[in-house]
Amino acid sequence: WELKRDVTAETKNKIYEIELLGPRAEQAPVMILAGYYAKDNKDFKDYKDFIERNSKDTLGRTEAPTGKYSPVRESTLNKRKAFGFEREIKEFLHPEGSSDEFVMVKEKFYVLPAKEGFHVLHYYSPKSVFAKHLPAFNKLSATFKGL
Repeated sequence: WELKRDVTAETKNKIYEIELLGPRAEQAPVMILAGYYAKDNKDFKDYKDFIERNSKDTLGRTEAPTGKYSPVRESTLNKRKAFGFEREIKEFLHPEGSSDEFVMVKEKFYVLPAKEGFHVLHYYSPKSVFAKHLPAFNKLSATFKGL
């Protein structure tokens, strides 16, 4: 696993995130991201906006030819309120080209409200190896403290 971080983008967007880049499968990476979205971040109004925009497709559907989204479930993670959901989406490997080549990706999210923003724990993997690398994400999630 390789650790990546873009401090310049973090400062500009007010989204502070580490990316753990894992092995590739089906020409796509396995990634674990742990991020903190400041209250005044550039992308989302609050944690509810993040959940709303990531737990369904752009037309508001939870099932479509290009993806399937699980219901959002409220739970606790390390004694903190958390919202979890998963999605399976078709990712085109060459979106700018004429190739129809794609990989089915499965993702798992935990969204944790914070006093001044929110945290997102995000696991991204080709569906074929999702279960293989899920224990690494579960370990990070089980030990996550946040702000």
